[in-house]
Amino acid sequence: MKFNEIIFAAADISTSFFRQKEEAPFDPNAPISSYAQRITIYSSEHDRPLGLSRKLHRDQRLGLADQSSIYVEPDIIAIDASLIDPAKWYQKFSFATRHSYVFDKEAGVRDLTRLLKGEDSAARPGMARRMKNQLEFWVLSP
Repeated sequence: MKFNEIIFAAADISTSFFRQKEEAPFDPNAPISSYAQRITIYSSEHDRPLGLSRKLHRDQRLGLADQSSIYVEPDIIAIDASLIDPAKWYQKFSFATRHSYVFDKEAGVRDLTRLLKGEDSAARPGMARRMKNQLEFWVLSP
């Protein structure tokens, strides 16, 4: 069985564990990406709960990344959504978790809707293509 789309939004999953399962899953011939037509990962460098999780687990989290640490693979669409919820000085002193950026920021909801409708990343407004290790990822702007 294959899903059309699997989406990881602000995922509190170890990046190394995810990479291990992608490279050597339960079935050696079936990486995670084989269970869907498309896998998309939304991440942000401003996600406070994932920052705490990274400290507790002593491991990078899949949903906590900036453009230098974003998880990129050929069969996975990686989206850095940090720009849709930029850091503001007063948030350091507030209880704002900044964990639901894909679901409570207009740009995140709009992009998620277009993604679920099957639109390609390159065709979606607000998306800028970037490269890391000769692989592409996307930056979502407000």
